[in-house]
Amino acid sequence: MSFRRIRLGNSKIVIWQFVVWVPLTLFLVSLRGCESREARSEITDITGTNRLVLMNLATRYLFSTTVEYDFDSLVWRVNNGAAWTDHRVITKTAFQGARLTSRWVNDIDSIDSSSGTAIIKVGEESPRVTTATGLVTTVQYSWRIWDLNENVEVRLLRVCENPFEKYTEGSASK
Repeated sequence: MSFRRIRLGNSKIVIWQFVVWVPLTLFLVSLRGCESREARSEITDITGTNRLVLMNLATRYLFSTTVEYDFDSLVWRVNNGAAWTDHRVITKTAFQGARLTSRWVNDIDSIDSSSGTAIIKVGEESPRVTTATGLVTTVQYSWRIWDLNENVEVRLLRVCENPFEKYTEGSASK
């Protein structure tokens, strides 16, 4: 029985690639971060067969505990008995529509599957204003009834006093 030598090539190139590419990749990931889609919150209707999920794009940075969340989509899921399937998906782009300033779904409160509506909190930027210190943008948060089938606002319930305000039934402005 004879053995044949297998030539692996120049090991210096392999070591050089490992020494250069691995740290470079880690450096780039630490600058940009790793992104993943996550269900930030989800609620189920009273029948237990409809679920509304707020999907966010979570960015985590290497060597940091900071996580940044950006609105990705609003997903209405239906349980067909065996599994949850997407019934309607409103993407970030679809929710933004033709608006010139940014808006996003910040929180969800409830879903009414019979009417196809949900109570959601919307964050919305104002147009930029130039001041003595530079450009200023403000963000207003508000609770709204949203038509999930048509992707349109049905009614403004109230403007929030702070961004962390939860919705309480009966506190809607008229």
